[in-house]
Amino acid sequence: MTLPELFSIYGVPHYLKIDVEGVDHVVLDQLRTADSLPAYVSVEDCRFGFEYMKTLDACGYRGFKLLDQSTVGGLHDPAVDHAFRQGSSGPFGEDLAGSWLSYPDMVAHYSHTVRDIEGNRLAPRTQWWDIHCTRLQTSESE
Repeated sequence: MTLPELFSIYGVPHYLKIDVEGVDHVVLDQLRTADSLPAYVSVEDCRFGFEYMKTLDACGYRGFKLLDQSTVGGLHDPAVDHAFRQGSSGPFGEDLAGSWLSYPDMVAHYSHTVRDIEGNRLAPRTQWWDIHCTRLQTSESE
């Protein structure tokens, strides 16, 4: 079943988390053909992070953030008094710390934080990342 089929049956989710171990690009490519898109998407980083961000930008996502998943354990959401356990996805959308970055700024940030332009890993193996994005108006693009 494709994302557009799922969206037509169940509606477009507010947030889409993509983490399907090695075939994330298949799901991301299906976003290109969807009539409507989630306000927020996150995808687990891998060696294709630059391609993932390029696809998300092509789909119209204009705000980007990185979340170091190794730091999620112990984060606290005061709005609902919830502490995230290690290994959980953690916060998303406006609950993520930091400012939304434009696509070019995110590529620059990512290339100095996670992987260089050649794809060599910069971050220690103890860190793993989710790439978050939004189609909503961000303060940077206002």
